[in-house]
Amino acid sequence: MSTLHRQLSWLALTMMLAACRSEPTVPIGGPFGLLEKSSSITKNVLHVGDTATIRFALRNRTRDTVKFPLGMCGPPWIKNGVGERVYPAIPPLCFAMLVYYPLAPGAEYVQTLQIQGGQVAPQLLTGVPLNVGRYEAFTYLFPSIPVPFEVVQ
Repeated sequence: MSTLHRQLSWLALTMMLAACRSEPTVPIGGPFGLLEKSSSITKNVLHVGDTATIRFALRNRTRDTVKFPLGMCGPPWIKNGVGERVYPAIPPLCFAMLVYYPLAPGAEYVQTLQIQGGQVAPQLLTGVPLNVGRYEAFTYLFPSIPVPFEVVQ
């Protein structure tokens, strides 16, 4: 084993041990098991030209501050009725780096996304424009809980 490889191995081991030194423990399921997940939309049926806001939230219902990993994966995303991603058009890059976000007792971490039904003039755009059809919105925070909605004429 080369000297450089041995030094890097020791450095990696030292960093792992230092990272484990005094962080609070969390139950099986990680910190997300301590947080209440919710998702909502202001209108689940939009007419062309209507706008709506999709809201994803994590709420700390414990008496302690909970730190949860906030991966660097970008905004919520939308899939159409056949499961194709329509927003953002190109999937965001996810970085391996994680930021631990502290959430105080009773506090919420919220992601929102504005959407707009139909194709509209760019100067009037107030949200992600979506053609007539059925959709589901997701968040990287809890991707198994979609928000279904529909755009109609």
